[in-house]
Amino acid sequence: MLIAILVYNVVVVAREGGTLTAWLFYYTLTIMLLAAFAGAISFSAFTISRRKTYLGSAILSVIYFFDIALVFRSSLLSNLFPHQAVNPYTITGPYESILLGALLIIFTWYITFSYLNLPLKWIAIPSLSFIVLSLFFYFGISDPMWREFFFFTARAIGFLSLFSCVAIYYFLTKNRVKKVLIKKQSIFFLVSFVLCLATIIWNLYFMVYSSLNNLSQWPFLPERNFAENAFILFVVWYIALRAVYILRLHMNQPPTIDLSHEDEFVLEEAGLYSRKYKLSPAESKVLVKIVQGDTNQQIASALFVEVTTVKVHVHNILKKTGRASRNEIISDFWHSH
Repeated sequence: MLIAILVYNVVVVAREGGTLTAWLFYYTLTIMLLAAFAGAISFSAFTISRRKTYLGSAILSVIYFFDIALVFRSSLLSNLFPHQAVNPYTITGPYESILLGALLIIFTWYITFSYLNLPLKWIAIPSLSFIVLSLFFYFGISDPMWREFFFFTARAIGFLSLFSCVAIYYFLTKNRVKKVLIKKQSIFFLVSFVLCLATIIWNLYFMVYSSLNNLSQWPFLPERNFAENAFILFVVWYIALRAVYILRLHMNQPPTIDLSHEDEFVLEEAGLYSRKYKLSPAESKVLVKIVQGDTNQQIASALFVEVTTVKVHVHNILKKTGRASRNEIISDFWHSH
């Protein structure tokens, strides 16, 4: 029923020269479907692994689905009230936009803090700050162009503050595991940071530069920021693709319970590392012990096998991974993606 209504709306609006064209309509639907699909994959991984990172990604995907749906409001309103002039600086659904933006920010922080096992109580600060800033921009700025720009750029500032905090934390923390966790996802943080900057540049061009130079803004309304689309989809699909590996991993071995965050991380990474180099289950267990710094004797005692058996497994791991020593295996394990 919803799809039928939207299809009818885009046909009528496009025929009358409205703001929503057919290609933009299908582009928007594609973004919504990609977000929903990524959320479904992440939620499936959460039901198996119980990792909060996947739960946060699933919720983030659903929130963005509804956030994207707001773009249809302006087109529906222009279709229902065709004789009213459409102000390009009108902020459609400001309160819904603020609420959804705050939720997007809080769950982006939730994903990162869950991944690093940091106190979740602090994630309320950026979302509350975003709400205060958005209300200030909406009611405190009289110029409609600048009000629109700062209002829709506030959420990008909330995202950028996350990556700034992660960078500061990386240089200040003395926790080796936390540093490794951040470094392993350096590509994720870097690409996300660049896309957030692109979001601000997009707003600056289409809301400020194009207005000052009398350029047409159609069809790039403030609710349609392609750079932000790329950022959110990159985040949820980056996690969803990893969730696929987790789902495959748990098809072969059941999840382990009552582990510390660090031990759970090592086991999960060892499973992915073993799949990459096609290590046997026994070799994978030895790999975990090697990464944890155990000697051959300690590994043999922990796994209830002979030391000679451990040496054979270590030799096979070195051969399959193409490494010359245990130290090289450890270094490759911690720095592989």
